[in-house]
Amino acid sequence: MPRILVLEDDFRMSLELLKTLVLAGYDAVGAVSGRQAEKMMDERAADLVICDIDMPGGDGLESISRLRRSHEHPTIIAVSRRNEPALLESARVCGADHILIDPIDPEVLLQTVEGLLDARAPSNV
Repeated sequence: MPRILVLEDDFRMSLELLKTLVLAGYDAVGAVSGRQAEKMMDERAADLVICDIDMPGGDGLESISRLRRSHEHPTIIAVSRRNEPALLESARVCGADHILIDPIDPEVLLQTVEGLLDARAPSNV
């Protein structure tokens, strides 16, 4: 079962994302800061990380960069409330594989997660 780490400092949003993922059958855990997410990844790596990039102090973008450099290349979805091209491009440059704009439709979230995890899976050919 794929493990998903949700890095989100907004409790309500974190709870919504985690609930959607768990009800869909994923092993999903949450972190409220980049440091906490890195510690959790060190203890047990996630296959996919959903990271809020609108956290205080630029922690979201920094977290994406650190996770990309220090772990076995998890797939990363960046989430932002702000649909600002420069910010979204920064997320891609830092290492995000996909970007979603909040509010996120649960069906879109699950389709995106499934598609990205399927792309990671080794081919049985």
